[in-house]
Amino acid sequence: MRRIQISKILIISLLLSGCIELVLTKDSHGASQEQHAESTMRIPQSSGQSNAGLSFSELLSKYLDLNKYFYELLLVLLIMIYLLNYFTGKNANAKIAAYWVQENKEVFEQDFTHIGVTSLAGGALLDQESANSFKFYATGRVNCMYAMATIELKRRQDLLTMMIFNFIWPEKDRISIEIPLDIKYSIPVVFAIVRAKESKTVYSNNSDLKAFCKKVMRDELEGKYVAFGENVEAAEYILTPPIVALLKKYEKIIQMILLTDQSRSAKMTLKADLLLPHNFSVESKEFKPILKMLLYLVDSITNIKLSAPARAKAEKERAVLDQMRAKEDAEKRNEETQKKKLEEKKKEDERRKNLPKEKQSKLEEKERQKEMKKKMSRKLVKIG
Repeated sequence: MRRIQISKILIISLLLSGCIELVLTKDSHGASQEQHAESTMRIPQSSGQSNAGLSFSELLSKYLDLNKYFYELLLVLLIMIYLLNYFTGKNANAKIAAYWVQENKEVFEQDFTHIGVTSLAGGALLDQESANSFKFYATGRVNCMYAMATIELKRRQDLLTMMIFNFIWPEKDRISIEIPLDIKYSIPVVFAIVRAKESKTVYSNNSDLKAFCKKVMRDELEGKYVAFGENVEAAEYILTPPIVALLKKYEKIIQMILLTDQSRSAKMTLKADLLLPHNFSVESKEFKPILKMLLYLVDSITNIKLSAPARAKAEKERAVLDQMRAKEDAEKRNEETQKKKLEEKKKEDERRKNLPKEKQSKLEEKERQKEMKKKMSRKLVKIG
C-alpha cells in the first residue's frame, strides 16, 4: 500500500512538473509573438505609482490573460487539492488509530508485560503499514502467544474513493483482534458468533465455518446474532449470560467472534472483528469491556472439555478434511511439475532449432535409443 501511495504522489508530481514546463513553454513562445503579448500584457510606464494599492490577484487579472492558461491552472489546482486531501486524510487516520490505542492501552498494560512494536521501553506503539492501515501488538500473557490488533480505517487519503466509490460501496472503520492461544493440546472446535446482518456473508467467505459448522439455535441471542458451531456443547460453554449480555449491549461494535483450531499459527486462535462507531471520540471507552471479554474468553476456552462422542466426531471430520487437503496439495504439485516439464521441453526445442542439422539428428537418434531401451525394459518386467 505504501508503494501505491508513493507512486500516486510521483505521478502527480510529474504531472505538476509537466504543467509548469508547459506554462513556461507557452511563455517563451508568447515572447516571440510580440504583438499578441503587448495586447494581453501591456504594462504602463508609471506602474509603480498606479499599482501601489493593488493586490497580487488584481495585478494578475490586470496584466495576465488567465484564459490563456485556464486548463493548466485547473490541473494544478486539482493536483493541489488531491495532495492536500492525501496528507489531511493520512493524518486523520493516524490520529484515530493513535487515539484508539491511547484509550485502550490500559487494558493491555494490565494483562500483558509488553505492548508496542519494539521491545524497547518507550518505543512506538503503532506500526503504520499504509495511510489507512495500522497494527498494534501486545505480548507476555498466560494462555496466549500474543495479541494483535489490525486497525483498518477508511481511505480518507484517497479523494477518488471518498468522493465517488464510498457512495457506492461505503467503507467502515474496522479493528480486527487476533489472539493465538498457548495451549499444550489441541481442542477440535470451530465456533463463531456473527451479527445477524452479516451472517450469510461471513459464513460464505469463511472456509472454517463452511467446512465444519452449521447454525446453532440460541434463543438467548434474540435474533441479534447467529451462532455457528459443530455441536451445541461449545455454544453452551461459551455463551454464558455475561457474554450474551455484552454481545447485546455492544451489537453496533461487535461484528464477529471466531474460535478455530484450523489456524496455522497456533493450535487454537481467537479472532474478533469490531467496528468503530461514527462518534468514536465519545464511545471510545466502550471498547474496554469488549477487550476484557475477549481476554476472559482466552482463559475460558483453554478449559473447554468436549464429550467423548462430540470429540470423536470432530476428530473424524478433521481427518477426512486433512485427507482431502493432502490430495489437493498432491494434485497441485503434480500440475506444477507438469508445467515445469513443458516449459523445459519448450526451451529445449527452441535450443535445438538453433543447432546445426547434424547435431539435431544425433540428439534425435539418442532419444530414440532411450525410448527403445525403456520399451524393452517394460517388456522384460512383464515377462518376468
